[in-house]
Amino acid sequence: MLWRTEETDLADGLELDSDLALGDLASMIEVVQSDMEELLIERDHYQQELEQTVAERTRELQQAKEEAEVAQSEAKPIANRSRAITSPIRVSQPGQEPIPVAYES
Repeated sequence: MLWRTEETDLADGLELDSDLALGDLASMIEVVQSDMEELLIERDHYQQELEQTVAERTRELQQAKEEAEVAQSEAKPIANRSRAITSPIRVSQPGQEPIPVAYES
């Protein structure tokens, strides 16, 4: 108990029991310190998990980007061939209709 009453002098009110108070204070400091250490360990654990998640997602995004770039580079020649197939050939003589050309694959 932090405070005690003195039966002999009620007029002074409550008197502090300093030895008991210091012991209680030391106990509370130990509890708070222990709780803080646990919280710091838990925070470090969450931070490591977050860093791992960010690194994993970064790798996934990089891989997806590389795959998209490869697909895009492969699609360009196909798009160019498709455009050439659907575009009529221009003839050198004015007034004639363009003649479409069919390409064999």
